Amino acid sequence: MVCVVSHDRYFLNRVCTDILAFEGDGRIHHSAGDYDYYLEKKQRTAAAATIVSINKSAALSRPAAPKPQRRPNRANFPSKKPVNWKAWSHKSRDG
Repeated sequence: MVCVVSHDRYFLNRVCTDILAFEGDGRIHHSAGDYDYYLEKKQRTAAAATIVSINKSAALSRPAAPKPQRRPNRANFPSKKPVNWKAWSHKSRDG
């Protein structure tokens, strides 16, 4: 194993099989492949992060869906008195 430090992209693509990228904030990113492949993966990751952030902000800006209304519970209704159908039918005929 040999550790090479270079800013020459062509040289890194021809020699390297793995990339250790010091990305700031003390983070080191390992990528198998040459330097161009590392950049491609980094761009795809950044694009995916942007899409996720856009989707999150779009979801947060949408109004909340209305809650479905509950069906009334029959136990909460007052009990119905039995109907005197004979009395009702006589009233409707007479009146």
